Amino acid sequence: MSTLTAQTVNAATAVKTAALQDASGGNSMAPADINQGRAKVWATVTNAGSTALVDGFGVASLTDAGAGNTTVTFSVAMSNALYCYATSPGASPQVTGAVVTKGTGSCQTLYRNNSGFGDTDQDFGLLIFGDR
Repeated sequence: MSTLTAQTVNAATAVKTAALQDASGGNSMAPADINQGRAKVWATVTNAGSTALVDGFGVASLTDAGAGNTTVTFSVAMSNALYCYATSPGASPQVTGAVVTKGTGSCQTLYRNNSGFGDTDQDFGLLIFGDR
């Protein structure tokens, strides 16, 4: 087995390896584990006045679909709609949210005010794990 230690690697094509390790040679992980275990989509969204992506990965666009309702379109489609998600409202404890429609190319979130005031625009976070 050969060991290559470098500060920077510039590659014109793909770098292929069976395992990656940290600088001390520990914490070995196969590239397939990284691909399967990382979030395919994550987003921090604000709905203050208009719907906008604050920061994220794997998000192509956001669409305001009505009060408390946002469609998140993925930059790369999932292989199926059996993905796992987690979502959380911003700073308001009176609001709950969920992904209410799951598709391979997008999902739709809905946030509702628990105080009986109906659907509400809400800043939120979204994570999606699954296969592409």
